[in-house]
Amino acid sequence: MCGSPWVESILEIESISRAGVSLKIAEVITKEITKKTTKKTIRETLCPHNTQ
Repeated sequence: MCGSPWVESILEIESISRAGVSLKIAEVITKEITKKTTKKTIRETLCPHNTQ
């Protein structure tokens, strides 16, 4: 680091926004998994004979 407060704060902001982006991605992935699981569960409930 060159010790400049500007550079440090910019890097801090960058890492924070990067963390925010990965949080969003994780959120989306979780929602997708939940949706798929729910669909599968509903299908199993409606037609239990179709599941192996």
